[in-house]
Amino acid sequence: MAPWDSSHLLLRIGLQAKKIDLSKAPNSNIVFLIDVSGSMYDQNKLPLLKSSLKMLLGKLKAEDKVSIVTYASGTAVALKPTSVREREQIEKVLSFKDQWQWISYVSVPLLLLIKISVTAVLIDVGCVFYNEKLPYKQLFRIVLLGEFIFLAVPIFKLCWFLFFQPNFSLEDIQYFYPLSALNIIGYKGVAVWFIYPLQLLNLFEVVYWFLISVQLNKAIGSTTGKGVNIVASGYGVGLLLWVVCVMFFTLNMS
Repeated sequence: MAPWDSSHLLLRIGLQAKKIDLSKAPNSNIVFLIDVSGSMYDQNKLPLLKSSLKMLLGKLKAEDKVSIVTYASGTAVALKPTSVREREQIEKVLSFKDQWQWISYVSVPLLLLIKISVTAVLIDVGCVFYNEKLPYKQLFRIVLLGEFIFLAVPIFKLCWFLFFQPNFSLEDIQYFYPLSALNIIGYKGVAVWFIYPLQLLNLFEVVYWFLISVQLNKAIGSTTGKGVNIVASGYGVGLLLWVVCVMFFTLNMS
């Protein structure tokens, strides 16, 4: 009888797999494919999985080999084929992300700070082209306020996969950027070096430019739309060079 409803019955089934003499089994070459994305950090997910993998190592023969591949926003080979004899090395790789997990928390705000700082410098260069001068602190504040539009991106992404596309693959999440050109034409069949530029062509980036331009017009007292020209000549040129560099490295590394 089910404890939550007396009108239901519980059926318990016990299965016994065939017992195999592992000493006579052929040598194995096992690949552990591990999801290390942020959603896996609950105690009953990635930590439990790692404990299970360590237990599995104790069941393997010394001649067996183990490889570890991780994936989150991309894939990476964390451990090339390694003999179980080197169990300490394998367990060290499994524990490595736990030891350096704090870096992921520090890197996000640090990269954001670098982006805002560089963007403010580029806009300052644009101001020079149009004979305008604003304090760097003011430019930094203007860019910082503009960055708030990008907070909507992860929210939009979460809602999309939660309500509109519940059946998705890892690539769907990796290449999805809300309201972008890439989502209009689809990533399948698109050259890998062309994916980033298509992701960058999105409505949020347009609004970002608009917000910064409006604040610049107010700061310099312009009513002619000079702010847009400043953003385009400074940030726009810098962004174009960045995109070209990303495309170049992606093309050479793919």
